Amino acid sequence: MAFLVTGVVSMSALVPLLSQTTVPIQSLVGLLIAAILVQAALAFRRRGEAAEAVDRRPFFIGLVLLTAAAAFSLADVTRAFCDPANHWLQGHAIWHVLPAASLYAMFRFYETLEDRERI
Repeated sequence: MAFLVTGVVSMSALVPLLSQTTVPIQSLVGLLIAAILVQAALAFRRRGEAAEAVDRRPFFIGLVLLTAAAAFSLADVTRAFCDPANHWLQGHAIWHVLPAASLYAMFRFYETLEDRERI
């Protein structure tokens, strides 16, 4: 919970700061991917052999979805796949939907870790 709160507060604080610079706000997606990788590596190292029995598919699905979201975010920033006149399908909308799906996959992954701790 502390990691979640720290992450939300930190990323929220960075948004107005980055808007005053030339650094795109979408770079926060890259920071989030890095944070997820670091957190997962630390969790697996801490769990040792018990981590080997964990189904990692939801984690990798979430990571792929988040990486795809970053690609659509980049396409939005560069205006390669962003047409404000098309409200049905555009990169900006897709990069909001993909992280939501990623969060669900990550939730399923961390839920299995929590279930294993109870056993």
